[in-house]
Amino acid sequence: MEEHSGIIVDDLHFARVLLHVSGHITEDVGDLSKASIYIRDSYHGKLKPSHLDFDRKNRKFHIVYHILGANNSYPIESGDYYLRLKNHGVKYYSYLDSHLRDCEKDGRLRYTPTEEDIEKGNSDLKPYQFTFSRNTAKHGKEVFDMYSMMDLDEDTLYFRVFYQPQLEDMGIIYNMKQRFRAWKENTRKAFNPFKESILIKRFNKIEEKRKKQRAAGAKPTILFASGSRATLSGNEEFIYNRMKERNLLDNYNILFNFKSNINERYGASGSFKFTKQLAMSDIILIDDFLPFVYKFDYPSDVKFVQVWHACGAFKSLGFEREGKPGAPKTNTRVHKCYTHMPVSSIHSGRHHAEAFGLPEKVFLPIGIPRTDIFFDEEYKKDMVARLQQEYPIIKQRNKVYLYAPTFRGNNAVDAGFPMERVDWKKWGAFLKERNELLLVKMHPFVKKPINIPEEYKDYILDMSEYREVNDILFISDVMITDYSSVMYEFSLLRRPMYFYAFDQRMYENSRDFYEPYEETVPSPSVIVKTFPALLHALENTDDYDYDALDRFVKKNFTYTDGKSTDRFIDEIILK
Repeated sequence: MEEHSGIIVDDLHFARVLLHVSGHITEDVGDLSKASIYIRDSYHGKLKPSHLDFDRKNRKFHIVYHILGANNSYPIESGDYYLRLKNHGVKYYSYLDSHLRDCEKDGRLRYTPTEEDIEKGNSDLKPYQFTFSRNTAKHGKEVFDMYSMMDLDEDTLYFRVFYQPQLEDMGIIYNMKQRFRAWKENTRKAFNPFKESILIKRFNKIEEKRKKQRAAGAKPTILFASGSRATLSGNEEFIYNRMKERNLLDNYNILFNFKSNINERYGASGSFKFTKQLAMSDIILIDDFLPFVYKFDYPSDVKFVQVWHACGAFKSLGFEREGKPGAPKTNTRVHKCYTHMPVSSIHSGRHHAEAFGLPEKVFLPIGIPRTDIFFDEEYKKDMVARLQQEYPIIKQRNKVYLYAPTFRGNNAVDAGFPMERVDWKKWGAFLKERNELLLVKMHPFVKKPINIPEEYKDYILDMSEYREVNDILFISDVMITDYSSVMYEFSLLRRPMYFYAFDQRMYENSRDFYEPYEETVPSPSVIVKTFPALLHALENTDDYDYDALDRFVKKNFTYTDGKSTDRFIDEIILK
């Protein structure tokens, strides 16, 4: 009996600009009279083969793609492409034969030269990949890389493509405009050190003014800032509102500086304004990575507080990512200015101390302000009522599930999610049969909409545009996630949660975790790797291991009393 069901790839190689793949179809797939074989990704669709030999009787195939012409006679676009089989409406993946499964840590197939290769002096052969680059004065740089990859979780075959085309020959005016934009960007980067020196001098000058004003008895100044939120929100909003309730705001000058996303530039006037605000502040609060603030040296009497946006010690950060994409420079100034950071537990504090390269005393296990609402029964009751009024279908269902996975990719630019790993039709049928409801909250970076089958739109709701995921938690009886830190907040409700980690090994290889994944989640028993296993787990939520969940909360939260915001104010603002 075959190890996998679907396509088994027996051989593959690149020959010049052609990709050859040969293999066979497993017997359990059934009659192949209506079967089709193709390569496609989630965004660009199917590629057109140059040649296909499909011996349906003997269940064998040989498919050839011209990699610089398979995309409607043009090169294949950047993306991950899977070899698939469709037979009688059922889709199957392709799996590598055991002799092809030797790969690098990132899943890239590795070729071991044969004795014949070595004798012929071909020990450096790389038949599983195609790489090409050139640079011309007229059109600039062109890069095309295509690698044969193995999904580390399931042995499935896919091809990773990176394609950077040259400028098209669209006339001298067009090319001059493109070159001018490139020159402008390079000039801006070259000017950055000079601009930063001006801002640093301005900061130091204004800082002296702050000291004099404080010595003369002026009120201290608190700055609330964010580089990824357009308005006061998250932990900063909880702190501000609680200070207002305690009549503390009149004791301070309050400043704000927000921008909607990290890529938005301040501009000249914005840079000068923010520099002045930083220099005049005695207490500075930020809620995420904010590159602008790290260039300055802050006096020892200034409290610089990172209130962060996530609980717990989950995915690797900063220096914990050493040797992986996204790791910082060893001499980086990023995060080094923090004097205080609230964390949910001592365990979380040690994680962030390692990640940021700061002493453990900076990280105070006093709790995360925004988690206070999980202990406010009135707030939870009001939020449930509000959501039920906004989405009346909720009250008509026996149970509400929340699916809240994180994105795949490096950042907002290339973020996505492999929608094909979720069978919305099967999930919809599962929900309809049980009169249950699924709320789906994709990460804000994921822009591709969910394709909910028409017949199940009363059983699956796309909540991705809803602003605060924490509010949705209160209406959810069960949560399904993967590698999202939302698991920490949901655990405070003591409700079942499962982890659909279909690409765990791949994710570990690219992103990694602070601790092994099985030790990070409440229990290995709540991890599922396949979609059928997920639906099976949701059928049996009454058997959930609540003792493991209790241990998880105890490990990750020093306090579970709803008073984290008050502790923040008392131990950081007022102390």
